Amino acid sequence: MGDGENSALMSASQKPLLFISHKHEDAEIGEAVAKFVRRVSGGRVDVFLSSNSQFEGPRVGKDMNKELSEALWRAGVIILVYTSQDKDWSWCMWECGVSLEPQSPDTKVVVLRCLKDEPPVFKGSVHVLAWDPASIEGFAKRFLDEDFFPGLREPVTGLSETELSKEAEDLHGDLVDAIPQELPEEWAAWPFLRILLDREVIKELTEVPSQERLAKTRDALREKATVVDSSSGAPGLFGLSVISRGMVFDELVQEWQESYPDSSTDWLNVIARQLIDGARRRRPKKLAASEWERFRHVGSDAESVPGIGRIRSDAATMRFDLCFFEF
Repeated sequence: MGDGENSALMSASQKPLLFISHKHEDAEIGEAVAKFVRRVSGGRVDVFLSSNSQFEGPRVGKDMNKELSEALWRAGVIILVYTSQDKDWSWCMWECGVSLEPQSPDTKVVVLRCLKDEPPVFKGSVHVLAWDPASIEGFAKRFLDEDFFPGLREPVTGLSETELSKEAEDLHGDLVDAIPQELPEEWAAWPFLRILLDREVIKELTEVPSQERLAKTRDALREKATVVDSSSGAPGLFGLSVISRGMVFDELVQEWQESYPDSSTDWLNVIARQLIDGARRRRPKKLAASEWERFRHVGSDAESVPGIGRIRSDAATMRFDLCFFEF
């Protein structure tokens, strides 16, 4: 849509709209941004914040998806409040995607990064770092730009640069108060390897006749699976000081076999069975105690029982957390 149509749309709605896309657990952060926008714009900008009834949002009894789509279509600026990668961002990604559809009016995406994590998408968009006062000040002064809201051709603030700098200080303080200061902690209860297989490999394995599936899966596990992450205790299981990202899983098996050349690698069978069950979205078959093959640690008499602890899937790959449970 051209600038003329975009201007006409804004004229019809009277005010430009700024849409804040956020997870509802981050509502306090969204509210800090919304109040800042309302202050610096002097009410010249409508602010859509679904988690707070003081601002624009879906109306009770209406079709929420329809209401959101209409607001996203109208929005000239969308602010994505982004905290950490371990959350589900599918809804926010949908909101940003709707606003950026080619047939929709022009929309600018501003990513407000509240922690150090960077979203895998919108790398070409403006990023504002919530912990950096200079970055917040730079964002505040964007409201002086005549083209900050596409098609408007005038600033949406009557404040001076000095006044905006003061508002930026207040926003930074509000964000510091709203953003959790204690970062989530995570550690491995058991040594683990995170291995990755391409979807094409998985598809081939699911189509193999059942009588051949175990052998084929073992081969794929060894030759085509790569290690993309590991816990601090994992290298020692194989007699290594470090496991490199991207290492083919077979390299680890060979390291183990060098230390125990006369020992069986039947411990791979349990992994292979659980891997293919997971790939087929089936619960792993329960095994009797005698069926769990023990994995002997290199350079030690200690033993573990390996098994798949967690599976993550996307459009191109499947990732399996291979845990070594102490026996």
